[in-house]
Parts: sequence; C-alpha cells; structure tokens
Amino acid sequence: MLTQSAVEYNIYLAGLIPSQFIYVLDTRDMSGFKRALWMSTVTVISVSICKSAGLLVSGLLYVRGRGLIVRRLHQLYFRGINYYHINVTDHSIDNPDQRMTQDVDKFCDQMTQVLPNVILSPAIIAYYTYKTFQSMGYLGPLCIYAYFVASSVVNKLLVSSIAPMVVRQEKLEGDFRYHHTQVRSNAESIAFYRGGKIEAEKSNGLLKALLQTQLSVVHWQFPLNFSTGIFDYTAAIISYCLVGISIFTEDYDNLSVSELSAAISKNAFFSMYLLNNFSTVVDTAVKFSEIVGYTHRIGELMEYLDKVRLAGDGKSCRLDTRSSNDAINPDPSINSQESVPASSDLGRNQVLSPNTVAPDNDVGLELKNLSIAPPHQSTPLIEGLNMKLFRGKNILVLGDSGCGKSSILRVLRGLWMPLRGCASITCEDSPRSILFLPQKCPTSPPALSVIRSRFQRSLNG
Repeated sequence: MLTQSAVEYNIYLAGLIPSQFIYVLDTRDMSGFKRALWMSTVTVISVSICKSAGLLVSGLLYVRGRGLIVRRLHQLYFRGINYYHINVTDHSIDNPDQRMTQDVDKFCDQMTQVLPNVILSPAIIAYYTYKTFQSMGYLGPLCIYAYFVASSVVNKLLVSSIAPMVVRQEKLEGDFRYHHTQVRSNAESIAFYRGGKIEAEKSNGLLKALLQTQLSVVHWQFPLNFSTGIFDYTAAIISYCLVGISIFTEDYDNLSVSELSAAISKNAFFSMYLLNNFSTVVDTAVKFSEIVGYTHRIGELMEYLDKVRLAGDGKSCRLDTRSSNDAINPDPSINSQESVPASSDLGRNQVLSPNTVAPDNDVGLELKNLSIAPPHQSTPLIEGLNMKLFRGKNILVLGDSGCGKSSILRVLRGLWMPLRGCASITCEDSPRSILFLPQKCPTSPPALSVIRSRFQRSLNG
C-alpha cells in the first residue's frame, strides 16, 4: 500500500517533467534546464526503486497468502479421513488436488496484481478528477466519467458471460490432468490387459471437451479484449479533445508560446492519467473474470471441508478401544459369548461359520450383527455378520470378488459406516498393535516407513 502510494506520487512528478522541459527549452533557460534534468533523473530513479519495492511486497504477499490458504485447506483436508471421503466415497468436489495447488497459486498471483490497483484507484481518481476540473472545468471530468461508465457496462456484460466458462475450463483441465496421472500410476496394469486403445479414447474424449470449452472462452474473450482495447486507445484521443476544448474556450491569450505549451502538456497529463486509471479499472475486469472462477472453486472446496468438519470429520465408524465388557453399541439380540471363526469361506451375504472357541478375555476384534453397504447405498454386501478374532489365532476370509472382504476391513478401519451392528477392537493396546496392509501400497516414503516399523513390531511381538 505504501510502496504503491510512493509509486503514484513519483508518477505524478514524472508526468510534470515534459511541461518543465518544454518551458525551459522554449525560454532557453540553462539553469532551469539543469534543474529539470536533475529532478527528472531523481524522479526516474525513485520510480524504479518504488516499483521494484512494490513488486517485492507483492511477491511476499503472494507467498504469505498462498501459505495461509493452502495450510488451512491442508488442515481441513487431512483432518480425520476427509481426504478419503472427498477422493473415494463422495465425488461432489472434483479435482481437490488441482484446487489446492494450481487454483490457489493463480488466485494469489492475480490478487496481488489486482489488489493494489483496486485499493488505490478511488483515491487516485478523486485527486486527478480535482486536477482535471481545475485545468479544464466541469466538462473534462464529466466526459471522462461518462466514458468510464459506458466502458464498465460493456465489460460487465462480457465478463459475466466468461466467468462460468472459466470455472468449467478449470474443472475439465483438472479431469484431463488427473486421467493422465492415473495412466502413469497404473501403466503396468493397463499394459497387461492391452488397454492402451481404451485409455487413448478416454484421453481424447477429455481433451475434446476441454478444447471445446477453451474455444468458447477464446471466442468470448475476443469481444472483451476488443472492447478493452477500444476504450484504452480511445482514452488518448479523448484526452487531447478535452485539452482542445479547454484551449479553444478558455482565455489563454495572455500566455506566451512557451507557457501555453507547458500548460497544454500539464493539462494533457492530468486528463490522460485520469483516463489511464479508469482504463486500469476496466482492464482489471478481465483478470477478475478469472479470479471469480478460482474463488468459486477454492471456496467450494473450503465450504465442503468445513461442512464435513462441523458434521464430525465425516461419517466414519469409530472403533472401540475399551475392554470387551464395555463394547460399544451392543445389540441386545446378540449373545456376547460368540464363537470365533478360524477359517471361513465368505460368499455374498454369508455369515462366517465358527470352528474355534476361546475365552472372551482373549478377544481382540469383534463384529456383532454387522451389515455393510458401500457409502450412499442401501443394498448390503454383507448382512448380519458375527465374528470374533482372538489374539494369537489366524483367520482366512475367502470369497468371490466384490462379496465384501475388503469392505470388512474398511469398516474396521473406520472408513465406512456400517448399515447396522457394531465393529469393535477390544484389546487394550489397540489400535497401535494393529497393522493394516492396503492392497495398493502408499508411494509416500513416510507412509512406507510407518508400515515397515509397525510390521517389524508385529513380528517382534
């Protein structure tokens, strides 16, 4: 804010330099010429320093702003298992990774460019309106304001048409990038079933949708850029027209040629800089069309994560870590002295059959009348499952693909909510003593380190 104010003050001084040179050259004033040359040199150096400082401050604000936004999103995203819900069970938010990386980056970058102009423009416009009124009378500011209103109305209509397309473009950009990421991650599996042709068709379909949207944005940006260019370049013509009106209507006969030239230069600077600030506001509309799109996508993600947080970190099954006598949500119809399956064949909707009996105080894991269905579905994969797993015993769960084997682990891990019943880990040292080995191993080195250390602890007893 301060650096931008200093830049504007130095620009004002620089704008008066031509009129000073014109006067001293016309009058052949050597001392005045030296003074004008010295002042212009100092002003140029000062403008350069202030602009560089302004860019430095903008860069620092960009880094700071991006850090704050992304850290807040990370805090919500990695709270509990929100990252699992948003990527696996609930697809209402597309491409959360793109929103937290690319969208936040572009949003912060453009905001740091636009914000100083938005904050200072009212004060600058007010000051140069006064200076224009002083030099040209009421007609100068009146014409400039009418020009600005006309340009603002036209650009507002065009920007309102582009903003929704920018939102859609960013969504399709994320889908296209995500698909190629999936191909890279699963290249071997795709090669095994010779799926290159299918993946190529899907990639080309996503590309086609993206290019069609980008083409629409380009088409709509043409009239917006045309309108912006017309208003930008017309500003100079209007400025000299206003100077001409003031020269032809005001009494400048008492001025010498050098004084008249200096007055024309100074008055032209006031009106042109006022028009320039209005043009800056109009040009900002183009960037705001993109900022609106990024704001919508980032805000949508943050609202979703806030809603999940207020709902209790999403709907997940909380595993019981108390003793078996205090198991959570007990079903009155279930006898607490259930037997334990040591090896079973699990078909669709089948209950594990018992073949081993052990004391209850050795129970490490217990399922009571458990019914499981995928999130947002009501048709159960498994219904009425009762099982106890004892410490030191092995159990093998067999069944067809899709019958619910992995679903049991998802409920135990708290990723899915059961339709009915209860899943509880009743050993006192849980859940630290339990190791889940996912089918697809995490690629993050820290995650691999955690798995290795826990696996080693389980081997050491």
